[in-house]
Amino acid sequence: MAEKKSNKPYMKFKVGGLNATVWRNKSEKGNAYYSINLTCSYKDKDGEWQEGDSLAVAHLPVAARLCNKIFDALTAQVEEEPEEDPREVRKSSAGPKY
Repeated sequence: MAEKKSNKPYMKFKVGGLNATVWRNKSEKGNAYYSINLTCSYKDKDGEWQEGDSLAVAHLPVAARLCNKIFDALTAQVEEEPEEDPREVRKSSAGPKY
């Protein structure tokens, strides 16, 4: 039976009410690439926490800070896929290929 791959996020970040989820994918040629989902947490009219993907103008400076954190973390990763948990941040002078 084929081994089922994990669909867990590669990394998660939070700044204020904004959240970022980083996904690591592989191209058909086997090269790693990353996609990022930004979400905003808010309380609805009933006081329940919700997540949405629309950002207000006031969120943009925080989103920029969050994107910089993601970029810094990804450029610190090792080029090859690590043997251990892929969500572990490892330092390297080489950044990922985009």
